[in-house]
Amino acid sequence: MSKAFDFSQSIKGDNAFDGFMLPTGSGNGEAGELRFNSTTGQMEYWSPEDFNPQWRGMDEDPVTSPTAWYLVIGGGGGGGAGYAGGGGGAGGYRTSYGTGNISGGLTPVEDPIEISFNTAYDLTVGTGGAKGTSGNRGSNGGSSTFHNITSDGGGGGGTYANSADEGGRDGGSGGGAGGAYGSGLSTYPGGTRTANQGFSGGSGHKGGSTCWSGGGGGGAGTAGANGSDTTGTGAGGDGIANSITGSSVTRGGGGGGGNHSTCNQTDADNGGSGGGGRGRHLSQGDAVAGTDGTGGGGGGGGDSTTENGQVGGSGVVILRTPGGVNAAFSAGVTVNGTAVSSDGTNVNGAAISGSSDLLWTVTVASSDTVTFTEQ
Repeated sequence: MSKAFDFSQSIKGDNAFDGFMLPTGSGNGEAGELRFNSTTGQMEYWSPEDFNPQWRGMDEDPVTSPTAWYLVIGGGGGGGAGYAGGGGGAGGYRTSYGTGNISGGLTPVEDPIEISFNTAYDLTVGTGGAKGTSGNRGSNGGSSTFHNITSDGGGGGGTYANSADEGGRDGGSGGGAGGAYGSGLSTYPGGTRTANQGFSGGSGHKGGSTCWSGGGGGGAGTAGANGSDTTGTGAGGDGIANSITGSSVTRGGGGGGGNHSTCNQTDADNGGSGGGGRGRHLSQGDAVAGTDGTGGGGGGGGDSTTENGQVGGSGVVILRTPGGVNAAFSAGVTVNGTAVSSDGTNVNGAAISGSSDLLWTVTVASSDTVTFTEQ
């Protein structure tokens, strides 16, 4: 705090009242102290009742339990098989960390969770969806859950079929549709998204007897692109960057569509940014899997009826709390690189550069739990 003001100095020589000059210091305060925040233009009081004592706006109540910020991403969908398989959609993307429209589908960040000590919270990390084989669609990824926050798995990519299997599957982000024989866009569209979790997949392209191209899987931040005569397969939709770990990382990219070898292909890598796998093309090689830990969609297959797609990437649950918190996990969880072998094992939160907060990155969990306690 700055030096306390002097009442006598707030009275001008002509007896005109000049008002109280409140301190604007940036350090810690004491109970009963007030300050003016020159950045926000608001009056604040020092709240010793907060779990981590802090300055609060005059209309804010203390938060006596710690807050958990989260990034929950479902597993990515698998890419479709066939001459022109669709890319898998990215896993659903939900976050409470950051500001603005940076949650899935470019929606506003959600409210963090006020956690209660000694309460077991549900915890699951979705696996990546299986790749499409032998002319079949890719499978959806698994859902990821923290407490009451669930992010759906991404939709599997469609296949070359001239049937309903040509369409991409619905999911957190929709899978791209497969391409087929004919003319123009595929009869069957890309899969639809889950609201507030991602974007839809692109349509495949029918290019007569020489060019069939799959649509890109939807990403957390943009839709999958349609297949095209001009550009070849549809690119996977892009993911979204988030700094919950202390560094900006993009996750939730859709898988790229695959195509027939005679199609044009302008993009060397048509997987969406944030872990989306590239689709199959003769000059680029086999389809590529989505990146684990990002919920990225798998790339679509191409060139023959039996050319396989690729698997989606696994999802992730990232939790960030203030310092002074312990977290115990059930057996089977892998968190911060540690495989938990017995229930109730405490795993220390990772330090975050420039912050007193703690971080837990969960990469494997299946109907497990996390329980927080005070240090």
